[in-house]
Amino acid sequence: MKLAVAVQGKRICKHFDDCEFFVLYDIIDGRVKGKVMIDASICRGEDALLYILENEGAEVLLCGQMRPETKSYLDQVEIKVFPNISGPIDAIVKKYMRQFTSKK
Repeated sequence: MKLAVAVQGKRICKHFDDCEFFVLYDIIDGRVKGKVMIDASICRGEDALLYILENEGAEVLLCGQMRPETKSYLDQVEIKVFPNISGPIDAIVKKYMRQFTSKK
């Protein structure tokens, strides 16, 4: 599974469209097997951010607030969204891993 996190600094981005970069995690058998950072700071508008998520094969997105239209689009392209999250990246990813992935 590919988990994307919308980031600003070292925290989850408060507003999706202000995302500075995405951290993409490859999760296999409930464990992080790889991680890549993608600079999104030069993107203009949500369409460019959405393109990155689709192009990178994201399956899940952890982020702050987002417009209902953006959430609806992500639902249509089958990217599961966990919006309105705030906090440090590492803590949020660990919490997600504990709650939503199973170790085999």
